[in-house]
Parts: sequence; structure tokens; C-alpha cells
Amino acid sequence: MSGVLVMSEDVQSALSVSLRLTGSAWVTCHAYKDGGPILTVHDGAVSVSIAPSMRCDVTPGDVAAARSLARAVARYATECEKHCPDAALLDPAAA
Repeated sequence: MSGVLVMSEDVQSALSVSLRLTGSAWVTCHAYKDGGPILTVHDGAVSVSIAPSMRCDVTPGDVAAARSLARAVARYATECEKHCPDAALLDPAAA
């Protein structure tokens, strides 16, 4: 994982993080009755969580962001499959 923190007096602080996932990476979604879900990506010593802006009050904007994330992840998986000669050997149930 790599990250860059940019800070200056004139510009709002920003953080850019890149994850290079390995074969040991795993992704899970935790769902709760009393709050929004938490999506977690683990790989080695790195863990990243994605959650709605306000855990107990999921907004339409949160739903739109989640749908956008789902579309991007589906495309990412498709592109990875195109570039992996052994993708056909993977268990389709794991998809």
C-alpha cells in the first residue's frame, strides 16, 4: 500500500491511497440491523473500511455512492478476468 498526504495553508488536506491487492486479499461486507453496512478490504497488514457518511442514517447520496462503487468493482473484475489467462480455472461460485 502507498499513500500521500498533501497539506498546505491554501488547500484543503487530501489523502491518496493505492492498494495493490495480492492473492491473499479478502473483501467482506458487514451488515447491521441498527446501522449502515461496512465494506472492508484486508490484505496483509492493511485494512480499509468504507461506510456511509453517517452510520445510523444512510442517505440517498450514500446509496448512489455504493451503486457507483459496485459498478466500478464489477468492471474491475471483468478487466482482471480479461487479462488473466487462468481466470477460467477459478470457481464461478467464488465470483
